Amino acid sequence: MTLPSVLLALALWFDVFGYDAWIPKEGSVASASVVTNAENECNALYTITKYDEDVAYDYYQEAPWCKDNAVLKNAEQIALAREIASAGASRAAALKQESAQIRSYTAPTRMEPSSKEEVLTSVYVTWNLANGRKASRQYYIPTGEMKGLYQKLFDDPSYKEYLFPALTLERADITAAEYEEWGNKTMVPDDQKDAVLDAYFEELAGQTFAERGDEFPVGVLRLHLSEEFTKTLDLSEVYSIEGTGDIYLRYPVYRSFEKTAELLRAAGADPGNEFAIPEGVALNAQYDGYDEKTDSYFGYTDVLTDPEDLLVARENLRPMEYTYYNTFSKGYISENLTFYYDNGKVQKYLGLPDTPECRAFADRISEQLRDGDRSVG
Repeated sequence: MTLPSVLLALALWFDVFGYDAWIPKEGSVASASVVTNAENECNALYTITKYDEDVAYDYYQEAPWCKDNAVLKNAEQIALAREIASAGASRAAALKQESAQIRSYTAPTRMEPSSKEEVLTSVYVTWNLANGRKASRQYYIPTGEMKGLYQKLFDDPSYKEYLFPALTLERADITAAEYEEWGNKTMVPDDQKDAVLDAYFEELAGQTFAERGDEFPVGVLRLHLSEEFTKTLDLSEVYSIEGTGDIYLRYPVYRSFEKTAELLRAAGADPGNEFAIPEGVALNAQYDGYDEKTDSYFGYTDVLTDPEDLLVARENLRPMEYTYYNTFSKGYISENLTFYYDNGKVQKYLGLPDTPECRAFADRISEQLRDGDRSVG
């Protein structure tokens, strides 16, 4: 590497030109957006189903409205975007002071990262400046700190409409509603659809960040979009699959959505109760850890056999298929311990809600596996 190249690399690393530290001045921003990988609804909203010889395939695409960056417009919202950018810029400077190795991004899950790393959340802040220019920066912010900042965003009604665009759709734009829980699907009758949607959107819009953090979805509503509405969208990048059939959105349904659950039960579904661990299928407990002395990862797996353990597991374990809807949740225990079953056709990974009983159970199973008692009961 030539000397000029080395000098340029050092200048960029130490942010001599102020790129990483730059935050637009107050009054210079027309609008802004904040996108974090810890809330993935926007990337999971748009599903395309292709019918090929009577077989349906689901394709998850980024929705066209995810590219609308003019989300945060009033003074308070823009101030919050500046606060998030400031936290990101401060952390970037600290990362450079510590080590280039730590700057690598660790996904914000509760899985144990290397002991030398901290869990970070990836955040993109985009500025639409008053002079017509647009600028974006990516930051890595400690998840705990970002959680506090993101709460202010999530509880803002206009930002929630950005996360859940269906909140702004006309009822005529949604031709059908279908409830899905762990592979079981129930189509809501046409004469009950509007009542279900009214109840669901009311509870979704009213859900606070704190409430959202207490649980994971039990299932999803598939909202089928009308052909007339899809014609209004720019599908130039999304519509890459020939023979595309139905287009729908997937939105989370929570156990606490009591009005929605009651109406779905009247429609033939049973939210929160459609998953059951098959009888006779072995439940596996797996403990994964990191040994600092050997700088290596290890894992132990065994089958649950103790009747009391199996009772706790069957009453509390739930599939983790929908956990991507809320990484900030304090819900399922998944730090080092994983549960799963394999019935020969499908393998499902399961998680425990964060309750005193379940935490005591998880701690005991983890200790048995970690300390060499592989019998697990």
